[in-house]
Amino acid sequence: MAQLMERFDPSAVDYSADTLNPLPEGSYTARIIESSESATKSGTGRMIELTWEVVDGPHAGRRFWHHVNYLNQNPTAQQIGQIMLGKIALACGYDTAIGSTDVLHDRKCSVRLTVRRQDGFSDRNEVRDVKPCAPGLPPRRQPSLHHPPGVEDQAVQDQAMDDIPF
Repeated sequence: MAQLMERFDPSAVDYSADTLNPLPEGSYTARIIESSESATKSGTGRMIELTWEVVDGPHAGRRFWHHVNYLNQNPTAQQIGQIMLGKIALACGYDTAIGSTDVLHDRKCSVRLTVRRQDGFSDRNEVRDVKPCAPGLPPRRQPSLHHPPGVEDQAVQDQAMDDIPF
């Protein structure tokens, strides 16, 4: 038996803030706050594990998780994963190659969630689509590994000079 330091009243609990149930289906403004890369369960592929956090509305602060299987022996699974990773990168403003998921952190995206129901398992959220929050923003470029930030490659500078009409 455990003696409580304070009396606990279950009728005083705000059950609307239940974070164990999945978020309702819909679109949310969210940002990636954590990411890691690991082997798939079978060991034959690689996946990115993302932790998203809702940033506004009544569910602000709630988190959901997303596994993106971007390398796989099954070509269909790999294609699905690479399409999703591409959507995430584009929504975060990157339209060039990225070498780390860190560049995707803390960028607001519009994420559409559904609730996946499966016999024998708890309901869970599933990411169905990711889009930019503000369409039409210019893409961010991955910083060059060869030059300090803000210094463009010579070829890019030469191309820009070719566009000058004199």
